[in-house]
Amino acid sequence: MSWLLLKRDIMLSARRGGGMWSALAFCLIVFCVFAFSLGPEALAANAARVLAVSVLLACLMALPGLFERDFEDGTLEQYLVQPHALEWVMLAKLCAFWFACALPLIVLTPLLALMGGLSVMGAESLVVALLLATPTLIAMGAVGAALTLGLRKGSMVSALVVLPLYIPPLIFTVMAMESEAALLLLAGMLLAVVPVACLLCAALVRLTAD
Repeated sequence: MSWLLLKRDIMLSARRGGGMWSALAFCLIVFCVFAFSLGPEALAANAARVLAVSVLLACLMALPGLFERDFEDGTLEQYLVQPHALEWVMLAKLCAFWFACALPLIVLTPLLALMGGLSVMGAESLVVALLLATPTLIAMGAVGAALTLGLRKGSMVSALVVLPLYIPPLIFTVMAMESEAALLLLAGMLLAVVPVACLLCAALVRLTAD
């Protein structure tokens, strides 16, 4: 079931306007705004920070749709009566969201990094850091999306809840350009946050269904 759910969510995200393509477009817009605001020299000095923030905001913008559509059409209630543990369903949805939204952004990152004046080595370090940081960001955002499930203007409330939690991964992502210890910290956060997020999301979905 988890594999079928993973495939289903990736296909839906690619077909619908609120997933992969909107995240890519949003990331490009944010990067271009920073590029025109800072200028070539300042952009080259802050390219890693600009790209990290662009990817973060793009993921954050797409996260409210992680559970919203399934909640509205009753799919989440069907997950509750399945024999599979809901925690595994949550993990499959997080993985599908990462493949559909975060991975295309990471693939786009080297091109934007080189356009912004970052070195090849710097672009490689940034990609590795984003590979470790984006699952953590998505897991944190998923908790916020599950917490505000069914609320009016839930996306705004979810953003306010999770934005403070995004600060440590963002800092370590930028630090990874200069320190390998930051990569280890990102890996540790990934291993700690994702399982806890799956448990919390499953518990929140059960509470919302009740």
